Amino acid sequence: MNKRFLFLSILYILIVAQASAQDDELPKPYINHADNGLIYNTVFTYREHSFSGLMVVKKEGEAYRVVLLSKLGPSIMDFLIADGKLTWNKVPKGMERAVIRRIMAKDFSIMLLTDLQNPEKVKEKKNGYKIKGDNTIKIKLTADNKVREAETKNNFTFLKTYASFFYTNSDPIPDEICVNHRYIKMKMEMKLLDR
Repeated sequence: MNKRFLFLSILYILIVAQASAQDDELPKPYINHADNGLIYNTVFTYREHSFSGLMVVKKEGEAYRVVLLSKLGPSIMDFLIADGKLTWNKVPKGMERAVIRRIMAKDFSIMLLTDLQNPEKVKEKKNGYKIKGDNTIKIKLTADNKVREAETKNNFTFLKTYASFFYTNSDPIPDEICVNHRYIKMKMEMKLLDR
């Protein structure tokens, strides 16, 4: 009985140590590295609609605020993402449908890498991680532990979302981000403005 207890205790300690070591290696959402938020020059295309402007992304508590401003000043769209759900503050005409809101929430969750904030949902895989949840996400990393690609990997959905992240220096914040879909004419291209 004592040997069994000792064995189980050691096994438990090793599992906890390995789990905490994995949490330390897990890349953080890049927005966590920008205290005052980030500004990207953005082109957002949905079917025949195209918006371009400056996208301001900022973390507000546990939520993420995203505002797309026209280059002349007024906002084109404004929303919050919290717990994978999108709440519109201002929505462009033609994009207020619930299905568009769900797609946008999924796109921005992948783009902002919000699911990396829940280490209990993350499993280490070859060359990256797999995040379980409403939308299973597969993440591939660069050699220096930055996110290179993210994509949804649900078995029964054909509406897959792909995000690519490009870096020009050692900074953990991507300089360019591109998000697109397999069967939906929706695309987002973003280039970081100097911080």
